[in-house]
Amino acid sequence: MHIDFIGAAQTVTGSKHLIRTKHANVLLDCGMFQGRRRESVERNKNLGFDPAALDAVVLSHAHIDHSGTLPLLVKQGYQGPIYTTPATRDLCAVMLEDSAVIQAADARYINKAIDRDHADMEHVEPLYSVDDVVRTLQQVIAVPYHRWMTIARGVKIMFHDAGHVLGSAVTALDIDDDTKKRIVYTGDLGRKNMPILRDPEVVDGADMLIIESTYGDRLHGPIDAVDDALAAVLARTYQRGGKVIIPSFALERAQEVLYAIRGLRKQGRMPPMPVYVDSPLTVKITDIFKLHPECYDAEMRALLQGKDTPFEFEGLHYISDTEDSKALDASKEASVIISASGGRQEHHLHRRLPGAAHARPAHRGTPPARANVRRRARPPRRGGDVQRLLRTRRSAGPRRLHRSRVLAGPAQAGHLGAWRADGSEGADREARRAGAAQCARPGTRHLDRVLTGKRRPTRFDLVRCARVS
Repeated sequence: MHIDFIGAAQTVTGSKHLIRTKHANVLLDCGMFQGRRRESVERNKNLGFDPAALDAVVLSHAHIDHSGTLPLLVKQGYQGPIYTTPATRDLCAVMLEDSAVIQAADARYINKAIDRDHADMEHVEPLYSVDDVVRTLQQVIAVPYHRWMTIARGVKIMFHDAGHVLGSAVTALDIDDDTKKRIVYTGDLGRKNMPILRDPEVVDGADMLIIESTYGDRLHGPIDAVDDALAAVLARTYQRGGKVIIPSFALERAQEVLYAIRGLRKQGRMPPMPVYVDSPLTVKITDIFKLHPECYDAEMRALLQGKDTPFEFEGLHYISDTEDSKALDASKEASVIISASGGRQEHHLHRRLPGAAHARPAHRGTPPARANVRRRARPPRRGGDVQRLLRTRRSAGPRRLHRSRVLAGPAQAGHLGAWRADGSEGADREARRAGAAQCARPGTRHLDRVLTGKRRPTRFDLVRCARVS
């Protein structure tokens, strides 16, 4: 048996892990690499294997860095089944379509610029279309948690709750390849005691463990601190008559913020401010949340039984239309705007932060009050420009930028160590027995070094080797 780490090895996006046995080839996740445009296009176009040679695909969850090139896989010839949980299947229906639409829009914009400037560049094409997404969804087989499913000759799987996002799964793969082995693939692990979803489950008896470790060398702040911090920001902003703009991922983070706001309202700690969810994708995903109570923890189920859902409360408004989104900026009322990271969020920041549109002082030492502010017509684009936007705002008065990591999703060092210690002792035995066996990638180290903070982790670390004899 061989395991090829094709993506998310020594980086944190583009998860693709290929298990090769004597009888079958099984792909774990098919994620999109996210980075600089040129590098991303090249990495994503070249999957690194023959799609037609696969017997099955297993998808851990719906985030694009784990699912985003599934339509490309199908486009390039894969015709077999894709196994995932029911909630992940529903989320992929809207998230992969959104990905295809964004790629098409980006391609039109870039090609128009190439033609306008007569640039010596080839036109770009989207990786896949909405039609490819539809074909992909037709190949998805939804498998509930805790049910064994044979997916290829000598390979059966069972999904366990990963607690990361709605429908996320830790996959146990029992493989009969002359000898029987159990591989446990965590995908992305969630944190314990987070709202809405159940805690991540531990899988016993692993002979080999593939575990995510993005936050394996750090500790998150206490979850309980989020309510007090959010209440303080809301109160101060309401007194100034301002707006609280909360950039948020469309999947999971936006729903957790709504959960926190609902709690403050019930406690009487929320000012009388309307709450706007300004993201078409977030609106669709929140509707899918309502369809999958099987993923909820006991507290969330109790809320629903009492008809007290955090996704519907007085003063909460969902915004999909572009003109309605623009109207939020024109309004002078104090409010909360939860906006998915990207275009709409940047427009809100552009309108609300004075002197923010690519503004900078003429000289580094110029006092802010005398700064020569340069403005440009278009709002800033994406990550680095948003950071510059926030750093270079001028004459901001009482407005403040608040940063908080208390809602960070993936598991931290202590949780990863506890997960490993609770249920995967076999992985440690395998690591010791492996000795000098060839590792998955040059530079791969023992998981113990990640868990103890002795090295900075990549997204996935194999315990210990990629070859089992």
